[in-house]
Amino acid sequence: MDLNNARDYRQYGTNLYLRFLLDRFGANLGRQPQPVRSPYAD
Repeated sequence: MDLNNARDYRQYGTNLYLRFLLDRFGANLGRQPQPVRSPYAD
């Protein structure tokens, strides 16, 4: 039970992450390229 739940949760998290990446990519398609803003940059 616990192993199945862990696997399902990991799969769910992966799906959310992929959707987030695709949404970010799609939102930027119609836009001019923007400089990457890094939290580590000055």
